[in-house]
Amino acid sequence: MESINILEFKNRLDTQSKDPLYLIDLRAKEAFEEGHIEGAMNIPLDELEEKIDQLTKEKEYHLICYSGIFSKQAGSFLEHQGFKVVNIESGMNAIL
Repeated sequence: MESINILEFKNRLDTQSKDPLYLIDLRAKEAFEEGHIEGAMNIPLDELEEKIDQLTKEKEYHLICYSGIFSKQAGSFLEHQGFKVVNIESGMNAIL
């Protein structure tokens, strides 16, 4: 699984007009509602397995959580299911 730091992620966000960036925010719904990156899809980590059918294997998903730990776990799970994923190190803590 690819991992990128917050600066690399911001660069990808800035250049996404060419290639859309698919972002999954794994935080709880309450945290997501308090603040999130525009365009992010909220799938809390504890709901990921039951909502996996909302994802497609043709897309590459960037995963973000609070600190990068849960997104790494989710990335491993999704990779084993055949998805292309990128972990965002340091998570929302580096943005907020």
